[in-house]
Amino acid sequence: MPQSAPQYAQGIETDTIAAFVRVLLAFAAFFLSWRMFRFSAGNITASDFAFLVCAFILIVRGQLNPLPYGNMTVPWFLGLFMMLAGLLIGTLAHGDPVRWAIMASQYLFAFALVPMVLMSSDRNWMRKCTVYYVAGVAVSQVIGVIALNYLTFADVGGLNSSVITANGRVGAMSGEPNPNGAICAFALPFLVSAVQRRDMSWKLALPCAVAIIWGLLATASFTGFASAAIGVAIVVGMSGMGSLARYGIPIVLLAVAYIALGGPLPEAFDKRVGQALVTGDPGKAGTYTGRSAVAAEAWNLAEGNMLIGLGSDEYRNASAFGIPVHVLHLIVLNEGGLIGFLGLESILAVMVVIAFSIYRENRVDGATCLAVVAVFLIFTLSIPHMYTRAWIVPVFLAFACAMARERVVWVRRVGVGPSVRHPKVTEQVP
Repeated sequence: MPQSAPQYAQGIETDTIAAFVRVLLAFAAFFLSWRMFRFSAGNITASDFAFLVCAFILIVRGQLNPLPYGNMTVPWFLGLFMMLAGLLIGTLAHGDPVRWAIMASQYLFAFALVPMVLMSSDRNWMRKCTVYYVAGVAVSQVIGVIALNYLTFADVGGLNSSVITANGRVGAMSGEPNPNGAICAFALPFLVSAVQRRDMSWKLALPCAVAIIWGLLATASFTGFASAAIGVAIVVGMSGMGSLARYGIPIVLLAVAYIALGGPLPEAFDKRVGQALVTGDPGKAGTYTGRSAVAAEAWNLAEGNMLIGLGSDEYRNASAFGIPVHVLHLIVLNEGGLIGFLGLESILAVMVVIAFSIYRENRVDGATCLAVVAVFLIFTLSIPHMYTRAWIVPVFLAFACAMARERVVWVRRVGVGPSVRHPKVTEQVP
């Protein structure tokens, strides 16, 4: 595993301010998927605001972890610097510097500041935060499914988002069906690992699983469904034979039994995803054909944008389709040139290396990290820029469960002479 940053001598005190930071982290985790909870038209949600407050408090107290990934921090930030530098070069040549400043601030917040905040807490609390994340996703899906069954698209149209869409898909509190599918796909591996660690009881896990799975199906997102299946398979299959027998076989049997008995499925799922699964034709999976055409165009345009890219958010202006290509690799290659592309690929490579390093030390933690990283990598093939925290923070949350600081509790030891406060380590750093 990448070496964790050196522990600060003062540790993490169990005082009122530290407790407040913990509450903020729990709040941020629960509402991470609720992208509708924005303070303004900008891309700052209630969860983001909680992370910002945490960062401010930790900086003031000198407790912000500057090396979130230990010896892998330098290659991580080098990749981030290269990606943003490539986008800046292209922007100065062709685009609007203000757009680059906005995009760069979003990436720096998501890929630099948030992991520092998460790695500044203790691992036990991070594991509890994954439970809050799962619960938040489950509640979001319940809201979306209720809206689908009892409201019409016109009823929720005033929300200016797709809690439900006109064709019967569920975006829930994420506001859009495809991101909602990704959010469900991230949550399921966390749910399985929380049950494995006994951080979540079956009484809570079962209703959460039902809500998330039904919400996932109601999104009618082929990518969301496929990535969720792959993520659960990784976290169950790579946690060990015991986990495979205890969780994997029952999951498969339940799924087979439900299908064999003709259990109901959301209508949108049957139209958009079911037909593609039955026929084996990805062209029947929603907008697959249209997105493929845009991706083919982006690949052809990339040849002329290798040295100097188009600049931040400029691809849509160069495209005949007038929309950004929904492939992160291709949009960064076109907008940031080869430098930006190599930076992005470096970030993704470091992400994979960290996950495998964790797996060598702890199978359950590592399997969860690999599953969540796999979901993220799959969605890089269907989404443009991914700086919104709902995309990347689940990866950091999984890493924090294994790499965050050890838990340190201050105790007062009274003996001969004046009483002295000593740190008591309750969890060892691997």
